[in-house]
Amino acid sequence: MLATVGGALGVGLARFLTGSATLMGAAELPRTSSITIDIRVIAFAFLVAALAGIATGLLPALRATRVAPGRAMETGARGNVGGGRGLPGRVFVAAEVAMALMLVIGAGLLVQSMRAVLARPLGFEIDRIVVAEVTLGGPRYSRDSAAVLAYWDRLRKAVAQMPGSEGAGLVSWVPLVRGGNGFIEIGGKDIPGAGAGYRIVSEGYFETLRMPVLQGRAFAETDRADGMRVTVISKRLADRYWPGESPVGRQLRATSMERFDTEAPWLTIIGVVSDARPGGYESDEAAEMYVLYRQLPYWRVSTMSVVVRGAGSEASLMSAVRDQVRAIDPMIPADLEFLRSHADRVTAARRFTMSTVSVFGILSLILAAIGVFGVLSFAVAQRTREMAVRAALGADRPRLQRLVLGSGARVVAVGIAGGLFGAWSLSRLAQSLLFGVQPRDPFVFGAAILTIAAVGLLAAVIPARRAARVEPMVALRQE
Repeated sequence: MLATVGGALGVGLARFLTGSATLMGAAELPRTSSITIDIRVIAFAFLVAALAGIATGLLPALRATRVAPGRAMETGARGNVGGGRGLPGRVFVAAEVAMALMLVIGAGLLVQSMRAVLARPLGFEIDRIVVAEVTLGGPRYSRDSAAVLAYWDRLRKAVAQMPGSEGAGLVSWVPLVRGGNGFIEIGGKDIPGAGAGYRIVSEGYFETLRMPVLQGRAFAETDRADGMRVTVISKRLADRYWPGESPVGRQLRATSMERFDTEAPWLTIIGVVSDARPGGYESDEAAEMYVLYRQLPYWRVSTMSVVVRGAGSEASLMSAVRDQVRAIDPMIPADLEFLRSHADRVTAARRFTMSTVSVFGILSLILAAIGVFGVLSFAVAQRTREMAVRAALGADRPRLQRLVLGSGARVVAVGIAGGLFGAWSLSRLAQSLLFGVQPRDPFVFGAAILTIAAVGLLAAVIPARRAARVEPMVALRQE
């Protein structure tokens, strides 16, 4: 009966947690919508519950068949759960405490790891930025270079001038989504295997993402399509190939990214911007070069994204950008999303793992507390006569409370020792899930031990107070 009730409650809790998975980051993971509680899951859950009920009831049942009736009637009231008869229950509770400690340590390590990940600066703004990916197609844009460049120019200016806009720019590959890399050649230097990230942008891009220009200048409208080919590079690229000197005015060319019909042209460096992590929080700062979109063939920029930073509510900003895209050409579709959503998607797997382990850690804490409470409550009930005798012989209430609390503390201490050994032994296996934190972080281990100890002792308080309230005469008269 207990197994059936427990299985039903477990299935209900599982349905609740499955429905809450989106709050834990699962919405950003693939195929999470297919995770459901169906008849197979329910059958499996009840099978496990039934086996658990049989397994836990088997030992007491076998023990009961071996008890002699006469001896049981003589000593039934004098049982001491501190002896052999209470050992299995205490072992199970200690195992619960051990597993709870291991899960709490795992959750603590993942939380610390997540904090370390989010503490790394991306190098660009992600809040209140709308990304609208647009692909130009159809006969109007398939062969007309002027029409393609005119569309991007109109779109960028339209969203930059709309109410609430704080900046707008164009980019070929949005950071955190995708990017291009290729081989480069450095003017005046023979560096085999030189490479860099490659990103096509417009004027206003660095200002919108708040990437400061460290040397030289950013792109401007004076950089024309038929003018000198120019590029802006990141600080890491400058430090790698021009250490200790200014790269402004030097030349490079993207040999594998701009080899269209002829040899890749040389580009003059006009500025250096701050470094960024376009691959996400856990990636290294990239050595990148940025090229101006209107200095490239029109078919190379048929798909671009406009990034807009704005004030006000996110809903109004999204709606305003969508209206501007439709106003320029209602036949061109756009895929709109916030850049923050891309950042959340990058950390989705880590956030989901952290949240899942944290939930199981909390549930294991609750189970461990229930186990400690149950064992000590049973012990107090079995030792009522002993408590009465101790009280009659002069034991005061604090001493009786310490007796029960000490019994609970020993169970918790054994569980903590076992859990600490297990967590210490298995910590290396969690290395692949961690970032910026050691798998045996002393702070996490210490905090988890204190948490388990506090929960265990709190669970022992009620049985201890019950033992201290035993009235000697009433208890002995009942015996």
